[in-house]
Amino acid sequence: MVSKDNHDQLVRDARHLLRQGFARQVLERLPPPSEKRIPAIEQLRAHALTNTGAPRNARRVLLELVAQGHQDVETIGFLGRTEKDLARAATTKSRADQHWQAALNHYQKAFENSGDPYPGINAATLSLRLGAPAAAKQIAEQVVVACNNGLSNNPDQAYWDLPTLAEANLVLGDISTAKKHYAAAMQLNGADLSAMGSMVRQARELLSITGQAVEALDDVLAMPKIAVFAGHMMDRVNRDDPRFTPTHEAGVADKLAAAIINNNIGVAYCCLANGSDILFAEALVAQQIELNVVLPMEVDAFAGFSVSTDVMDATRWESRYRKLLEQAATVTVASDGLSKAEAADLRYCNVVILGLANLKARELGTEVVGISVWDNKPGLPGGTADSIALWQQAQLPQYMLNPEGEQVTNPKIAAMANTTDERQLMAMVFADVVGYSRFNEADIKIYYQQLLPLIADLAQAAAPPAVQQTFGDAFYFVFSKASNAAQFALSLQSLFSDPARLPKLSQTLGIRIALHAGPLLPCVDPINQSLNYTGRHTSKAARVEPVAPENQILATQQFAALAATLPDQAYEFAYVGEQVLPKNYGSERLYLLTASDSELT
Repeated sequence: MVSKDNHDQLVRDARHLLRQGFARQVLERLPPPSEKRIPAIEQLRAHALTNTGAPRNARRVLLELVAQGHQDVETIGFLGRTEKDLARAATTKSRADQHWQAALNHYQKAFENSGDPYPGINAATLSLRLGAPAAAKQIAEQVVVACNNGLSNNPDQAYWDLPTLAEANLVLGDISTAKKHYAAAMQLNGADLSAMGSMVRQARELLSITGQAVEALDDVLAMPKIAVFAGHMMDRVNRDDPRFTPTHEAGVADKLAAAIINNNIGVAYCCLANGSDILFAEALVAQQIELNVVLPMEVDAFAGFSVSTDVMDATRWESRYRKLLEQAATVTVASDGLSKAEAADLRYCNVVILGLANLKARELGTEVVGISVWDNKPGLPGGTADSIALWQQAQLPQYMLNPEGEQVTNPKIAAMANTTDERQLMAMVFADVVGYSRFNEADIKIYYQQLLPLIADLAQAAAPPAVQQTFGDAFYFVFSKASNAAQFALSLQSLFSDPARLPKLSQTLGIRIALHAGPLLPCVDPINQSLNYTGRHTSKAARVEPVAPENQILATQQFAALAATLPDQAYEFAYVGEQVLPKNYGSERLYLLTASDSELT
């Protein structure tokens, strides 16, 4: 039996872990369900299950609470949240609408029982989504009254009630009043970019549902921008043609600090080599702006590769590097196991930087800006010019300084430098059939004669894979494009989620699917004499598959970033937290892949 003090501490710790994205660790720490359910514990369990991509299991936990008489607003409201997640993950419109309707029913019940504006506004917006505008407006009017009463009785509620008031007025078609409340909410939430981003997303969704221009509120919902950065390192000792010397450092640092302010930067992603990278990162930290570091290799190896090797004041640069790593919000190592970074690793790092920035921009409803220190000349593969070429292909707005600290207003078109690196950036799908080990001999024959041909056809439909291998219950596919890998993974998920499409077997089948991307070495397998792609990244992809929930698709942060650099996506990524991988392979930030709503048929 957990004592009250221990119970309270457990709840506080679990909530802290959830805010940090460690949902798996929460599930490991919570005690198993007791005969008499404890609402706070079970609500946390449901929250953690939802964040790890298991909304059906979360719903089951909450329904067990309801069955024991716990019908408080938190339980019923979170049931609505799980149904919304299931709706977004649905593969057909009819199935999605069933979950939207179930979510509406839960939110309506919670609102009727409590008068709490939060389930109320969700009930109003879902009524709109499901084509019941009169009901939506009736609920929205009640939400306005509840929020106004709350604000008058408790001004501290403004942080929560102002956005809700704004949404209610959007449902009622009163954009001018909605603008007033959004403007006040943005002031209160100014330090909380996540809350601001949530407001922007929900506002645009409401505008879209009501048939209004999604840009109608952009003047009051102006989000800070996301920056990606690239710049020259300090000149190496005895460089023949000086480019970025210690005499330039102070001036460039000042101009970068000004560029951050002038471009309204709220979050940034960059590498952390000596010179421009470190100057930019220090300016971010000085202005209390979120710094996210992406390195092409592990921390100590990178220090020797691009921070303190063959440069003046090497010790000072490494000290600054180590301090910034401690101050960064996140540190991502794009490729582990490297003693030195080659062109493929550096270019991969550049892509991950841009992709993570794109993911953050979509989360917050804002745009990405490129900031650089560049001499306007071609460079080495994976260097500053390569980053700028990547940004130009993505049509990013850019703010550029030269090494003297002067703004470049008419930059050249950057070109990708030629490279002799054999390795290629590829996307991998690892999958494992759940239930295969229980097959009898008849099942195995049907599996090979009927199910595997279906899977082979799905792979070819996505795009001919460069590699396709099967190991009985496991599959390994390699694609040249992340979009093809994602489409194949979604097709696999759809197949295993529809029993009518599967052959009749003695066991119910499921599938675990993992996605990863990275530089791989093409080679001919000397044993079977077939083409293969392999490398350290193959091992990481294999380690993610065992932690994927059944019939769900988990993608590494690197895969999600790579996919986010591509146009016209038919899928979405939701961050589910950092998870420890099997076989002592460390931890990895993982995303859940789902089809976008536009793909529902």
